[in-house]
Amino acid sequence: MPIRPERAKLYPGGGIRSKEWRAFRAELLARAENRCEGTPQNPDCRAEDGLPHPITGSKVKLTIAHMDHDERHADPDRCRALCNRCHNQWDAPHRKANARIKNRRKYAQLDLEDYLQAIEPAGEPIHIHRIVEEETHVAERGQQ
Repeated sequence: MPIRPERAKLYPGGGIRSKEWRAFRAELLARAENRCEGTPQNPDCRAEDGLPHPITGSKVKLTIAHMDHDERHADPDRCRALCNRCHNQWDAPHRKANARIKNRRKYAQLDLEDYLQAIEPAGEPIHIHRIVEEETHVAERGQQ
């Protein structure tokens, strides 16, 4: 998946074409011996860069994945060389969560979970019946 320009600026050196990022990428690919390092979903994947992927058959292009989804660092312990399949599977839950947040902002619709998080006093359990009673009293006061 392409890196959006506003996200690319967060990478070390200011982008994926910077000297810093290219050197970091080369270091990780050398560590991985130009093979996918796998993820928890696919720990045994060792697809080789430039060759057909053993499962999908498509040409492998290794990418660098920030395993913590934080593009601001160049920490080899927190990054891996991944094939597109592994990278996409690793990022899928993160992308889904971001899409959910974006859609909530776009459509300004609260669900029960958002509502409960917004009104929950710190450290106190939420009691649904209390919330319903409070909402009922507010509504009744508004009608008077």
